[in-house]
Amino acid sequence: MHVIALSELAGEIAAALDSLAEAMPYGVHLTGAWLRTYAEECMPPNAEPLLLLARDEFSGAVVGALPLRIEHVRGTRFWTHRRLVPLARGPSDFFDVLAAPGWEERVCEALADWLHQERAGWDLLDLDWLPANSSRWIYFREALARRGFRVRVASTQSFYVVDTSADFSTLEQNCYRKSLKDLRRRLKRMAEQYVTPRLAIVTREIIVLLPSLLCLYAKRRHEKGQNDYFGHPAHRRFFERVIAAYEERGWAEAAVLEGPDGRLWAGAIGWLLGGAWYLYLLVMDSEFGAYAPGNMLVYELVKRCCEDPQIREFNFMRGEAPYKAQFATGKQLYHTVRVENPWSVRLKLTRAATRLVAVRDAILR
Repeated sequence: MHVIALSELAGEIAAALDSLAEAMPYGVHLTGAWLRTYAEECMPPNAEPLLLLARDEFSGAVVGALPLRIEHVRGTRFWTHRRLVPLARGPSDFFDVLAAPGWEERVCEALADWLHQERAGWDLLDLDWLPANSSRWIYFREALARRGFRVRVASTQSFYVVDTSADFSTLEQNCYRKSLKDLRRRLKRMAEQYVTPRLAIVTREIIVLLPSLLCLYAKRRHEKGQNDYFGHPAHRRFFERVIAAYEERGWAEAAVLEGPDGRLWAGAIGWLLGGAWYLYLLVMDSEFGAYAPGNMLVYELVKRCCEDPQIREFNFMRGEAPYKAQFATGKQLYHTVRVENPWSVRLKLTRAATRLVAVRDAILR
């Protein structure tokens, strides 16, 4: 196996990454479509793509990859550090080593070899949003340690999931009897008032719904005093292009909940990949907050996933909002991996400069 470093994702390479991501757990934000679009629309000005591609030396097939970007971050006022981070850091909720089934350990060994051989070219490696139950990044961590790198691992946030392989009635009986008591009360009150919302699932021309959904998103973020991520033109273009690319592959769905008068109560955009339905965007109109339309929409989506034998998991993605906990049947940790290159001259000089400053300050006190 050999590893090559690329600075762009051509069409053939992007297609190969699509196949790798589709065959692995939580590969939804590691597809060629996602990574290529991010590189073209959202790459920070102080960064450049670095795609490490692992090929089988006999067949030439792409069997693994590590999609990174090189960031130039301040070391001292005289020099910068070259830090390697996930290529699409920002809008992504999952990261991992891409590897074809059965190739995981060999790919991780080859990637670690490359980083060791090219150790003069980088100083720091920071990987985040690594799902705790993945073996890929664990193999990679062990391969780095065997080559003399000091690898630090920390637990960060969590993500909630719903096991949708069970019958929905069983889920209601065993998990939702108490947690969704308030929602059932609201649904009963609506029925008594003859208020019947309409659920629609959209799989084509999702982009038509986007202005209305992002308007609600911006409104809700403003109400909470939070940043409107999609208010940035580049982020908006990225989202529009990803929706189109995922829709073309059958990986995107939207759901809208409308009131009896046709007004939009709540909406969602999700990704469907590898037997999981990922809730990427959920919005609601606070004007109809008395009906809890966001929870109502999630309830319907979970129910629909339980009825589809191809979907084994409903994934809330990053974040631990209370509404997610009400529905979740499981909670999984994210991990971060940090590596400081022990051969880095720049890091050694930075540490020496820090010590000198500390000595100077002690003398002047």
